[in-house]
Amino acid sequence: LGDSGSSIQDLGHHAGYYPLPHSHAARMFYFFFESRNSANDPVVIWFTGGPGCSGSLALFYENGPFHIANNLSLVWNDYGWDQ
Repeated sequence: LGDSGSSIQDLGHHAGYYPLPHSHAARMFYFFFESRNSANDPVVIWFTGGPGCSGSLALFYENGPFHIANNLSLVWNDYGWDQ
């Protein structure tokens, strides 16, 4: 990830599907990122996306731990909610 010396492997992360109650087929996709200071930070849940707007937009361009640079590399987001 950029020149920070850190890598994506240094950031605790997980992605998966959460089964929705009262449905046999509906599931919600999620990303989970640990805080860069997990000893003191609370857990924050952010729901985004919807018809016509992917949740990936907020992940990579707003409050995720990194964003996509012009050369398509990942760069740490200094304002990410994982800080």
